[in-house]
Amino acid sequence: MGKVLYPERFKDINPEEKADNIYIFLVGKPVYKIMAEHYGGFKKITLEDLS
Repeated sequence: MGKVLYPERFKDINPEEKADNIYIFLVGKPVYKIMAEHYGGFKKITLEDLS
């Protein structure tokens, strides 16, 4: 959320890398790419996406 709302403040943050760090901690391996293929990756969500 910070990356979308305040891109300048979070320009050094890579959401995919952060996600893999969390997945490694929780499940023991980096699975972001697999999750993104099945459920979509990080992107800006619009109201049209929710309908």
